[in-house]
Amino acid sequence: MPEYAEKQTTGVEWTRCFQVVVDNRSGVAPRATFFEQRVLQPDSGPVRASAVGQVEMQYDPAAVIALRDPATGEETGETITGADLYKSIYSAYLHAALARDAAGQEEPTA
Repeated sequence: MPEYAEKQTTGVEWTRCFQVVVDNRSGVAPRATFFEQRVLQPDSGPVRASAVGQVEMQYDPAAVIALRDPATGEETGETITGADLYKSIYSAYLHAALARDAAGQEEPTA
């Protein structure tokens, strides 16, 4: 029995990360959760995306992470450590917070 409104399509389908949540609560080991979606780009018609799952990465300062070119997915030959990644995220946060403060915006309150 065919599925309701079943269609045969041709195109390209891939999985991508559409959201990253960094959990850095006080007293809890930091971790990142990468939320994934499956994208279908048919030869004709609209692109469709649907959430398919998630993968977590616990913070490990000694972990070695191979860097990849976002345009190709290929490894660049460079690596960073988990500590380097944490330092980059921390620095990005302070960059944004200091820019907000310099613009005269109020710091959020609890």
